[in-house]
Amino acid sequence: MLARSNAYEWLFFDFWWDKQVSGMPSNVESEISKYSSLDGRPQFVVLDGALIVAFRKRRNRRFIPPVDVNTGTEATSIRLYRRYPTAFAGVQRSRKFL
Repeated sequence: MLARSNAYEWLFFDFWWDKQVSGMPSNVESEISKYSSLDGRPQFVVLDGALIVAFRKRRNRRFIPPVDVNTGTEATSIRLYRRYPTAFAGVQRSRKFL
């Protein structure tokens, strides 16, 4: 969404994770056990992960914060369309606001 909203070029994309698996912290477990039993529940697992991304700005225009909408979604108001013009581009461009 960030790249789409700002017409950035993708230069690099990767995902890394830590192979070390850790369970639920004991202080969290003790607080939950005050209200609910943890007996019989599967072990809770936490993994550390990171997205590594590099973009290149291709146009000289203002930054547009990403908005979580599917490509081609029609804007429901002129204010929304003006705030996120690239998020609402495509075949279904909000013609009523042009």
